Amino acid sequence: MALALGSAMGALQAAPPATTAAGAKAVKPKPPAAIPVAQAPSVVEGLKALGGGPARLVWVLGRDVEDLFVQGKTGQLYVLDTEDGKGQRCLLEEVTSYAKPMLSPDGKQIIFTNLDQKAVFMVNFDGTGLRKVTEGYASDVWWDPVTSHTWVYVRQGYRNTRGTIVRHRLDDPKVMEKVWQASPTGQPFIAYFQLSRDGNAAVDTFPWPQVGLANIGEGGYAALGKGCWPGIAPDDSDRCFYFTGTHNAIVLSDSFAKTTRTISMTTMPGLSSPTAFHPRWSNHPRILTVTAPEGKPDTELYAGIFDANFTKIEKWVRITHNQQAECFGDAWFASGIQPVKTESSFAKKRASTKPKTVSPGLVFRWENEKATNAIFDQDGGNNRFCRAVLEGDAVPNAWSGAELRNGALVADEESTAAALQACSGQQAFSLAFSAQAARGLESARGSLVAIGRPGKGPTFTVDQVGPALFVTVLTDDGKIKHMGMGAVSDLEPTQWVLVYADGLLECYRNGLMERSCNVRPEFMSWSSASLRFGSRSDGSAPWRGAIDGIEIFQRALAPREAVDLHTHEAGNWAQRTAPARLVVEAELVERSTLPDPEKITPYTRALVESVWKVRKVLNGTLKEKRVVVLHWCILGRQPVETVAKAGTVKQLTIEPLEAHAQLEGELRATDVLDAELPVYYEVR
Repeated sequence: MALALGSAMGALQAAPPATTAAGAKAVKPKPPAAIPVAQAPSVVEGLKALGGGPARLVWVLGRDVEDLFVQGKTGQLYVLDTEDGKGQRCLLEEVTSYAKPMLSPDGKQIIFTNLDQKAVFMVNFDGTGLRKVTEGYASDVWWDPVTSHTWVYVRQGYRNTRGTIVRHRLDDPKVMEKVWQASPTGQPFIAYFQLSRDGNAAVDTFPWPQVGLANIGEGGYAALGKGCWPGIAPDDSDRCFYFTGTHNAIVLSDSFAKTTRTISMTTMPGLSSPTAFHPRWSNHPRILTVTAPEGKPDTELYAGIFDANFTKIEKWVRITHNQQAECFGDAWFASGIQPVKTESSFAKKRASTKPKTVSPGLVFRWENEKATNAIFDQDGGNNRFCRAVLEGDAVPNAWSGAELRNGALVADEESTAAALQACSGQQAFSLAFSAQAARGLESARGSLVAIGRPGKGPTFTVDQVGPALFVTVLTDDGKIKHMGMGAVSDLEPTQWVLVYADGLLECYRNGLMERSCNVRPEFMSWSSASLRFGSRSDGSAPWRGAIDGIEIFQRALAPREAVDLHTHEAGNWAQRTAPARLVVEAELVERSTLPDPEKITPYTRALVESVWKVRKVLNGTLKEKRVVVLHWCILGRQPVETVAKAGTVKQLTIEPLEAHAQLEGELRATDVLDAELPVYYEVR
């Protein structure tokens, strides 16, 4: 019999009055009528054929097609058991904010998060035994093969991405253990943290959009790519996936093996839109669930099975047929991985996330957007992860560095405080970065680096004026001092290292001493300053160019170390191949529907796809007469003007999309994508 969440809570509490799912103590009103779910007998047969035996599913059926995370108390909990003859049924009738329901490893319980109560609940598959487990956001349920205990993994703090990942024993939630607090995880709307079979690794975003596979014992992770909705296979393969920014495909990664492939998630027949959502690996190594199309009135729940080589979805089974908004979804198959007591014979030795060498005194690192950007202590143990975000119209370039125009790369508060306070305390620092200016050196002006407090003015900046760079320092006696650094190039990257200690500031260009001057910086304000690359703290003096390879040390580097840093950076540059660039005159055929900047959270930027008819190739070689081109349409949450009127003729500078892996996790409007046409990226 279906059981409402509110009535179950009331039954569990001895004292009246009853407690509702919203937490109010009042007489529980009659719940709204269950949203009808069409019964399709073929679903049961299809699921049993897909998994080779019995199956169980749980999902959320929503009342608001735009409420994809069921935040607005718009859902009901539904289940299906292929063996009980009851078909699809409403398990918990109360309409509330059920999020990420998950089946236990034995398929007998359901664990979900009630976003309204900010708490994790458990209920038996037959609707009995509803109880609160703990507060927070549940991300996974894992069976310990050694102790036979089942654990629910929870992010504390609900929407706090910096919340510690802990685990509670499902049979005794008071037993709690900390699992991960080395870095932020997930995104505010959802916790992804999902365990490997042996429980020693987990996939997540650290935080979104950087996907990684964590080595829990080491407190580090290996970066996999950029995207969302990561998952890990239930077997011992450490095979992972994550959604691309198109939300119509996943990147499948044989983790730590450096092999990836992109697999379409929208090959179901008859979809009204080529997008999907809520992917989750079942307990079967080859089967996952997904909802499609994303955020539409006809969104339905599907189960799909990978082919034997994990190169495509071999077959789909449509679970629901109700023209309502399905959300989330989890499946359990009798033929899948089952909880069996063992001595962890499937436990594996994973590649270490620790660096082979540790740079003493390193307090900040941002190599690029896809790098782990981790700081390790002298013993090789993980200390913390650095984070910097692109703001305004800043975007990642082909090597995942920061491409800056009127935006900036801004270090987060935690990373900034740790770095600048350390330098202030030591009264010494070294700052290294690689930069390539945009074309037009003679008229260039802007700040590459700015340390300062909003409204108080900068205390330390690196500025470009024409082709030359200058460092400006606020001294301890309140004066301003400038030092020329040398010329920056717009043809290739240049590495710069600024070193300060004992009243002497030195500048190295590509490993060689360039300039020096006597100065004593005013360090007291550094403890509360911001750290920005591309503009000053108030957004003024925007710089145009690309920057990456940023490191800050709380000590003065020796000349030999400056040479080593340049050698390392030059090795990175040598591996880069400039994308083949084309210039064409083209006529717009059609453009995808633009996304709403107010509705793309947590994304702050987006691309739109357009189909263009090539009228003339002005530079380069192109045989195709029609191409799909990606254009930025939202940057820094603000719309960017794009050509909309069919028939408009424009000169486009474009490069092949495959040369721009940094766009993999970017949100993309894909209404008009033609799979037969080559795809290009419009260079800004």
